[in-house]
Amino acid sequence: MDWKSSYRSLGNAVLSELGPEGKAAIPTLIQMLGDKNHKPDEVSQVAGVAWLILPRMAPESIPPLICALTNQDTQVWCLAAGALGHIGSDAKAAIPFVKEKLKDKDPYVRVGAADIIGKLGGNPDEFVPTLIGTLPEVEWDYLNYALEVLVRYKNNAKPAVPVLLDILNKTPNSTNTTNTIVRSEVLSALREIDPEAAAKVGVK
Repeated sequence: MDWKSSYRSLGNAVLSELGPEGKAAIPTLIQMLGDKNHKPDEVSQVAGVAWLILPRMAPESIPPLICALTNQDTQVWCLAAGALGHIGSDAKAAIPFVKEKLKDKDPYVRVGAADIIGKLGGNPDEFVPTLIGTLPEVEWDYLNYALEVLVRYKNNAKPAVPVLLDILNKTPNSTNTTNTIVRSEVLSALREIDPEAAAKVGVK
């Protein structure tokens, strides 16, 4: 039996029930976001539990989470931003801090920032253009997430149509699995944003 996991689950349940009353634990939970005891390409269970609990401790957890956005550790930033996104518009004070990441050199960070700003109630006109400009940079296995965020703001996404069409033109219509996935995801987004443009692609 994994006793550590069991105790962790118990602690998660107790702190969740305490909610704001458990605010004394918030500084420790913020520190836990940076836990590095994990396998490659995974998030630490300790960090994951902290990420789950902190949104439930709002509004007390909001200022410390915003402060965590200044941390240079990418894991801490991502988990803190994700927790704030779960809190939603009540944490809109975080928007200026998240907007800084729209200028990040990493396209995946820019997509994530756009996603969080939207969840915080930000103005789509301020982040959708960045999201559109990032689409050609993301790899196929991340494209679906970027398109999912884009479609969420389809009323602001018409400028994405030429970009989506360009991705389609550069992706051969073949039996290659990757190409098939990319074309399917892009066409699906195009149907949501501009059905007429999608229909023309279908005729070809």
